[in-house]
Parts: sequence; structure tokens; C-alpha cells
Amino acid sequence: MRGADLPGRLPVELAPVLGIVPPLGGSPGGGRSSIPSPRVAAIERLRALVGSRGRVGVVPPPLEPVTVAAVAPGHLSTGIAGLDDWLHGWPQHGPVELVGQAGSGRLALVIPLLERLTCQGRSVVLVDPMHQVHPPGLGRVDLARLVLVRPPGERVAWAAEQVARSGAVDVLVVVDAPPFGRGGVRLARAAEAGGMAVFVLSERPEVELPASLRLESVGWQGGQVRVRCTRSRDGRMIGERLIAPSEAPTTETPGARPPVGIVRRRRIGAG
Repeated sequence: MRGADLPGRLPVELAPVLGIVPPLGGSPGGGRSSIPSPRVAAIERLRALVGSRGRVGVVPPPLEPVTVAAVAPGHLSTGIAGLDDWLHGWPQHGPVELVGQAGSGRLALVIPLLERLTCQGRSVVLVDPMHQVHPPGLGRVDLARLVLVRPPGERVAWAAEQVARSGAVDVLVVVDAPPFGRGGVRLARAAEAGGMAVFVLSERPEVELPASLRLESVGWQGGQVRVRCTRSRDGRMIGERLIAPSEAPTTETPGARPPVGIVRRRRIGAG
């Protein structure tokens, strides 16, 4: 049913056209939980997105607050102490930019959040148009809760917007998409409407993406990632720090560390 949009549902064409990959860790079990009907409707929209290629379990009620003094209201703990102390958590709604080359540590900054959410039985969506992500390299992420979407380049912005607006999951990660252009504004509005945190990983800043936070991952140094903040909502986080992700590399060759979770030119590593 390519090109057919059904009223009240995500476009059915997403599953066959965008190449949604079934969960690799097995299908999550369990029946429905007692959650508000709008949440159920959003989950059904995401089920329509996945179609017959995979399943998404019912999302539990909202996360219990994380007891971390450094995390500000309206934010999610990053799962990295140094990052929480600096940024006071990830914004809970709207886009965040993580800029850097594959292998620079950009993906390692968001993996702890994905681990926590999926281990609590919550699904996350990862859009990977370049087929670079290697799911088994994503630390302790529960792969049964990972919805992997691999659209053609010209459909990435549209696909990300549909997922963000659905509100069916808490986090959407987009890895190395073509420039969003004016679609960046639509993505930001969709994320706010859906109440979703959207992480946009790219090698260059998205000029037209109204992100409240932009971090540049410079590279690994002795098991830590050098991170530069070049945009924050109030400007107080601007600066540069060394951050130790939860799973730092045990060996390191400066400038040549393969990226965690990323497959590129038959090399397995993490971005």
C-alpha cells in the first residue's frame, strides 16, 4: 500500500518501504498494561509503522523520576555522572544534536540512556539510513526493545517526523541522515507534539534544526570522550570537558579507535 495514508494511523507504507528491522533479541512479551487511551493509540500507530516485519511491546506508564541531584526538571538522566553534572540531563522533549565523526564517541554518550530505558521494558527507535549501526555493539541495550528503521535517504526526514509525532516511545535516535534542511523545524515541532527526545547524530551541525542543545564529540582520550558544548538554551553549558561513558574502551589507539555500535567498511565499532 505504498503512498496510502490511513486516517488516524501512521502510514502503512513505512514498513515495506523504509525497511524496518524486527527486534533482534526476541519479541517482548506481556499483555496490555493499564495506561491512558492516548498512549495506547500512539502505540498502535507505531505498531502500524512496524507492520508484519516486527513487533513493539506496549509501553509501560511514564518513567519513575530518577533520583539524581544533578538532573533538572523536564530532563532525563544521561546515565553518565560527568554529563549530568555538566548538562543536568538530556532535555526530555525536542531535538538534541550530537556532532562528530563516526568513532568519535558521540553514540557512546547516548547509549547509557538507551540501556536504562530498554532494560525497564521501554521501546526506543533508531533510524539508520546508512546501515551503519551494529546493534550487538550497543552495550546492554535490550535488543528486543530496539526498533531499527532503515529508510532510503530521501525518506529519512519524513520517517523521523512520523515517529517523533506518534509519541509511542520516549526516545528516537537518528544516525547520519542527509541534511534535514527545512525538515529540521518540522522534526522539532513533531518531537514537542509527541513529547519525545530526539537525538540527531551527524558529522556536521544541522543549521536549520532548532536544537536546544548541541554537543560536538571531538574524540577519545585515554578512555574518555572530549566533548564540546556549542549550543545550550541559556548558554551556561558552553565549554569543553572530558567525559567518561559507562563503558570506556580498555585499549585505545589515538585517532584510530573503531566506533562502538557502528559498522563501516566491514569494521565493527561504536560511534
